[in-house]
Amino acid sequence: MEFCDRGNIYSYQATRDHGLVDFNECAYIVKSVLAGLSHIHSKNLIHRDIKAENILLITDPTKTEPYGYTVKICDLGFCREDDENVNTFCGTTSYMAPEIFRKEIYDNKVDVWAVGVMLFRMLFGDFPFKSINMDYEISSKCAKGFNIKKMKLKHNPSLSKETFDIISDILIRIFRINPEDRISVEELQKYKFFAPPKATLASI
Repeated sequence: MEFCDRGNIYSYQATRDHGLVDFNECAYIVKSVLAGLSHIHSKNLIHRDIKAENILLITDPTKTEPYGYTVKICDLGFCREDDENVNTFCGTTSYMAPEIFRKEIYDNKVDVWAVGVMLFRMLFGDFPFKSINMDYEISSKCAKGFNIKKMKLKHNPSLSKETFDIISDILIRIFRINPEDRISVEELQKYKFFAPPKATLASI
């Protein structure tokens, strides 16, 4: 992989005002990550460690990208084939889907959960789940539908009420305890601001 001179999303976010990413830029990043994941999943693979630290930014030499950089997915150390025997406890705790905590058989929907955590953190500056007992917190917050409208969140001025409501709906669909009920990468890409770019911006 070439040198990614802009660092990763984790360090980049720390340079933003109040640690919040503008919605349009956040959508650009997520759209790029989804394009990369779509490619990974098409090879019947699960990444299993999608997180801010594993999303790299590189200055766009063509100067055609809206924010001056392209997005790369890195660290395939936990990547493995998506089959019926995947139940290894691995990844990064704050981004783990509940089925990993429970050591259940899982599939590429764990990557979707991790994208949801990253989306939430970019827009609101914190993790959606962060207690010592993550499985219990996830169950208590998601059993009846994840509701950001009842949470104390940092105000992100780039979010209109309409956009906030759409993001709320997306997070409800991502943070489903049963992975069969969880939205897929392809379904996320049907939202206009996550639609696949003309060229794949996120790559392995």
